[in-house]
Amino acid sequence: MIENTVLLLISALFCWCARPVPGTEWSGEKAADFAAGLIIGIAAGGEIFSAVTGNDAAGTLLYGLAWYAAFPLIVLVRTVQAAQVAGAGENCYWDRVIWGRILLVLCVIFELARRSDVAEYIPTISALIGALSLLVWALKPHQLLAPKLII
Repeated sequence: MIENTVLLLISALFCWCARPVPGTEWSGEKAADFAAGLIIGIAAGGEIFSAVTGNDAAGTLLYGLAWYAAFPLIVLVRTVQAAQVAGAGENCYWDRVIWGRILLVLCVIFELARRSDVAEYIPTISALIGALSLLVWALKPHQLLAPKLII
């Protein structure tokens, strides 16, 4: 129960950092982060609710939504941002509608994977993609610095 409370507080912080700022346009990446934070927060609240009431079906559904839709959404946002930093995705600034459709596609992928009994691979694949995008993001400043050192 304490883990879910901590997760709930972390998701609230995640949503606070991605909230729309008055007077500025809310980017698609921040909206996707906000949606993922809400999903994780609702899942943590659902786990707390199911622990108190004993109703496990809703908690299981929300837990699956957090791991198999929100986590891959966060990874995809970071992958697009890593591509922007690397210079490969200068035109990858997608609006909120596109990120909403990506979230729907992730939900469909989860349902198809669940029916095919391969859903447990989704978080692993998401973590690998996230690690690769983090590696690309981490190596990019060194690639920019290397030609200056050679010259």
